[in-house]
Amino acid sequence: MARNNGYAWCNVFIDWCFVQALGIDRAKELLIGWSAGCTQDYNWFKERGQIVKNPQRGDLVFFGSTSHIGIIEKVENGKIYTIEGNTSNKAELVTNGGAVAKKSYAINSKYIHSFARPKYINTPDLQYKAHIQDIGWTDWKSAGEIVGTVGEEKRIEAIIIQANNGVDVSYKVHMEGIGWSDWKHSGEAAGTEGESRRIEAIEIQSNRSLEAREQVQDIGWMPCSRGTGIKIGTETKGLRLEAFVISVV
Repeated sequence: MARNNGYAWCNVFIDWCFVQALGIDRAKELLIGWSAGCTQDYNWFKERGQIVKNPQRGDLVFFGSTSHIGIIEKVENGKIYTIEGNTSNKAELVTNGGAVAKKSYAINSKYIHSFARPKYINTPDLQYKAHIQDIGWTDWKSAGEIVGTVGEEKRIEAIIIQANNGVDVSYKVHMEGIGWSDWKHSGEAAGTEGESRRIEAIEIQSNRSLEAREQVQDIGWMPCSRGTGIKIGTETKGLRLEAFVISVV
């Protein structure tokens, strides 16, 4: 880097790295703009739902009270390994250290404020997968795609719904012989594996309006359900849920 022009330059170093690797237009898109202030960048990522809890390579890490920033090079054995500007090679957090250094911290380190994930890939607002009788877990499906089977008489036994890009979801399932599960949150499994129990209904709460349809045993495709709180399937008829599709409206 060139000389210090009167401000802490850890965030400018991040901008410079992105520009060198990806070009100015793509760098600006991923970083949501240009700012010398780490707190401004944190606020931009937070407003767009890009603050994450499970750090991975390529994420940004904010330290302290969002006063310092680094790039995560790798995550391994409960630690993050970073590249930081305006720091030093000392083990503890160092801001305004005047150097570029590779460092490492425990994921739960007291120095870490939060992690942010640039949109390197255009991630769909909603993804989901299902555990199917005699098949196991399906691949991830994106919002608007059908998950499950049609015409094969196979029950859905468990589901996972993953919300992205600021969408938030909670969900629970009605299971054969058990009834309603507890509420689950984005990325958590609801249902059972290895117990041969059918899911009969799903209830979903979201901060965005959703549209869903389901394929039910002996009935076929049901009418669309719409809203921020929706329920699909049946509770008292003993019918298996065989397939469903969810869209973000």
